[in-house]
Amino acid sequence: MPAKIITGQGVKILATTKMKKTISLHRVSFRGETAKGSPMERFATNVLNAKNILEEPGLKLCQLEDGTLLEFYGTGSFPPENMFKNGNTVISFRVPDLQQSVARLLEEGARLVADIKFPCSGFAFCHVQLKDDHIIGLFEEL
Repeated sequence: MPAKIITGQGVKILATTKMKKTISLHRVSFRGETAKGSPMERFATNVLNAKNILEEPGLKLCQLEDGTLLEFYGTGSFPPENMFKNGNTVISFRVPDLQQSVARLLEEGARLVADIKFPCSGFAFCHVQLKDDHIIGLFEEL
């Protein structure tokens, strides 16, 4: 599925068109000294054949054939607050019901890193810290 860029409140969001309300891997975000040319970025483009879809100072976005987005954050980028609090990699998942998914995780001892955000019409996301301190992203297309 090709990605499209949707904007709202000064935020750019990449979304695949006509997504089903399913649970799936959606995005993997990496933090490094540089967005372009990092070992992980070279692996993604040279081995996984990820296609470059957006490049800005400190940020490079690529997409795999299955629609999974790869974000490479470097110096000069502005990732969501606390996204890389406990590591340099965050995996994000598409869920059919964000509120329900968060409630289940909270029952298991997880905590919201920041409030659920609605940066543009039809899109909600948040980051959750699991009991083992891993931070994951969750998003729902409304």
